[in-house]
Amino acid sequence: MSEQQINERFPLSESFVITIVGALLGACSGILACILKSRCSTIKCCGVECRREPIPIAELDKVEIDMTPVNLKSSSRVEKK
Repeated sequence: MSEQQINERFPLSESFVITIVGALLGACSGILACILKSRCSTIKCCGVECRREPIPIAELDKVEIDMTPVNLKSSSRVEKK
């Protein structure tokens, strides 16, 4: 089969490529979220191995996350009148 015949049988539009890329990135982010939430110290997947030391459960309450809101009005890009 020539390349032209393949392109006629399986046309690849831009929206198809964007959909496939989005689906793959969504699947990867879902897998990474599961890995980050797991309490395992060794994770093996598809030939890749990760050894880590998760935060002990007793110390999870002590972890502080800065949740201050961002003030977009004070941005230097916004012109003040």
